[in-house]
Amino acid sequence: MRRLNILNVLLPLILIIPLTSEHTSLLNAQIQPDSLLLKEIFKIWAVDNHSHASPFIQKIVDQPEPEDALGTAQFPYPVRLRVDNPEYIKAWHSLYNYSYSDMDSTHTKAALHNKYLLMREKREDWPVWILDQVRIQTAFVNLPKLGPGQKNKRFRLVPLADVLMIPFRVSND
Repeated sequence: MRRLNILNVLLPLILIIPLTSEHTSLLNAQIQPDSLLLKEIFKIWAVDNHSHASPFIQKIVDQPEPEDALGTAQFPYPVRLRVDNPEYIKAWHSLYNYSYSDMDSTHTKAALHNKYLLMREKREDWPVWILDQVRIQTAFVNLPKLGPGQKNKRFRLVPLADVLMIPFRVSND
């Protein structure tokens, strides 16, 4: 004869009880957000607490545009950072007037072309323009130093800490 384990009996009850009687009101919770609350929330701009935002670099916009707009990664990125992440399409729509819903190479080249046009137009205002488009008030930038277009109150330098990770020279001798 098999002995009943107390958890085999109690666990289903624990899972079912919240779906009964007075707990069913939780299932009828607010579906639509409060519009006044949303209006106030959308007034809040973000803080990017770990950015590697590039400064405006004149020699990049002076170079011919790359043939492969997406390029190739030198190592495997996490899924959301991969160059073929379809979430980028929505960003390109907003930033670069991208009119396609795919990542076809000729289409992505058009997005990159529009990006270069904007960079040439905005010049040193480019980094701040990007922050404005994505509603970031302040970006904490992790680079060796701030560059052109980043020397203002919107960008804060977070010095690289590599020297603290390996503070002593290691010799191969």
